[in-house]
Amino acid sequence: MSEIPRRIVMYANSSGDPEYAAEFRWSPEFGVAVEALDNGWGRLALEYFENGVPDHVAMHPVAVSEGAAFMTTLANITAGSYYCFVVEEPSE
Repeated sequence: MSEIPRRIVMYANSSGDPEYAAEFRWSPEFGVAVEALDNGWGRLALEYFENGVPDHVAMHPVAVSEGAAFMTTLANITAGSYYCFVVEEPSE
């Protein structure tokens, strides 16, 4: 894994302009943290944080305890109709 996202923002596209719904941050020292800013769409971010990000290639969820792999899998999720994940900070 050559590039690891350090900050991924979840945007909700439910009405008008995309809205900032949640933010994931990763560092090798502290692992993954999440902050849900939207009570509705933020629940999806918290679900991924608590239960893992679905990896449709490996056919299993990638747990937050896997740190770098979790962030990479999250960055590769295909945008849904009402939400998307955007890498917003340079990778290492």
